[in-house]
Order: sequence, then structure tokens, then C-alpha cells
Amino acid sequence: SLSDSTIWCNADYKKGHISFLSIMNDHGEKPTESAWRNHLAKFNPEFSEEWKRWIGNSKKKFTQTEFAEFIEENIKDIASSCDDESKGPTGTQMLEMALAFEAKQDMRFKSAIRLQSGGIQMQYINDDDDATIEKMQMFDRFSIGIPVYWNGDAYKIDARLRYRVREGKVSFWFEIIRHDRILESATKSLIEKIQEETGNPFFFGYPFN
Repeated sequence: SLSDSTIWCNADYKKGHISFLSIMNDHGEKPTESAWRNHLAKFNPEFSEEWKRWIGNSKKKFTQTEFAEFIEENIKDIASSCDDESKGPTGTQMLEMALAFEAKQDMRFKSAIRLQSGGIQMQYINDDDDATIEKMQMFDRFSIGIPVYWNGDAYKIDARLRYRVREGKVSFWFEIIRHDRILESATKSLIEKIQEETGNPFFFGYPFN
């Protein structure tokens, strides 16, 4: 019966592994009675395409053109602010920055200056004319607003923007900040929904030793 069923959650938020297991013939409401515990139902919640795309590319090195293309393809995910203390770039501003990256892909990087606003001003030189210096401002943080699970609620996630210079060329990458906390929050909401709809005893861990 349903009163003899239990639900177990095995969660490793840092590794991004979440799974649920329901035991139909468990001890349930009578823990002292024996039970076969051999009727099982497994559920692995499906991550959203947006979550897989951003988490999967976190810390991946991009060329200027590759990074510009990534931002253009996922511009709808960019949120308008990074945190409560400072306003981050909008999607339009991120797109303008990406297009500037793309326009300067054939130019040689010269230097970078950190601004009081927290951004970075980058200087490029045209190889055909070393006297020509072009400047571009880069944001050091931005936010995205995406669902964690398929068809789930959206969460605001902060990211750091990083760069590295090698032989006059710049590579970029972003680092999602504490995605494990966002995953934990989304999973707790999912657990609350499961508990509300089933009413079964709920446990964390793995039920079989």
C-alpha cells in the first residue's frame, strides 16, 4: 500500500548528481515489521537545456569570436543585475561587448586596466598601425536567469568573466559562482512538491547498504 512506501533522495550538489528512489513495499509507517523492499521506482530529474549549456561551458576557454558567438546564441538568458550591491550588464550590453570582441579578433592585445566600477578597460593595437589604439570595456561579472530543471522555475545565477593573454591574443571564459547552492535550492523545491503530492515518508541517502 502507499502507507508502506518510502522515498529516498541521493544528492551530490557539487557534482550535480540528483536521483530519487521510491520503495513501494518498504517498512513505511510500521518500521518494526519486515518488508521485501523489492518494488522500486527510480526518478532522475532532467536538467534544463539552459542549465546544461551554461554549467557545461563554465571554465571552458573561448577565443574572442567563440565567446561572442556563445553570448549571441544565449543572450536571452542574461539577467540585468549581478547582485543587490551592484548593477550588472544587461543582455544588450553583453551583446555589445561580444560584438566588440568579435570586431577586434584580428587585433593585438596591449594592456588592461581595472576600473573603479569593477569592469576592465582593454586596449588593442592594429598590427598594421601600432600608433592606433582602440579601447573596449569588459564587464567582470554578469548574471543569468535560467531554470535548473526542465519546465521548472528560473533562478538568478552569478558568473565571473575571466581572460588570459597569450602571444597578443586573448581567450575568455566564465565561471559560474556556487552553482551547487542554486542546485540545492531548486532540488529542495522539487522535494517539497514530491512530499506534498505523495505524503510518503522521505529520507536522504541510499536505502540499501
